[in-house]
Amino acid sequence: MTREEVYCEDCDNALRQGPSYAWMCILAPRTGTGFCTRDLWDDDPPYYRCNTVNTHGNCAWWAPIPEGSESTEAERTARGKKRGE
Repeated sequence: MTREEVYCEDCDNALRQGPSYAWMCILAPRTGTGFCTRDLWDDDPPYYRCNTVNTHGNCAWWAPIPEGSESTEAERTARGKKRGE
């Protein structure tokens, strides 16, 4: 099944904070840890960046932002943590 190109700016799973290259996907938690902290490498965010997850515009995790949604970045982060960060 081929899907139309999708963009992270239209996705409900994207944490759109800062410039677009810094956006993160709440469905793609980083795995592994560093030795600086027990949770993650200090210089890496808790999720993979959207431009890594959606490399060709055909992201399987893409979900449209619900019309009239008042979903905030904090709510998206909370949902990401519930899903297994």
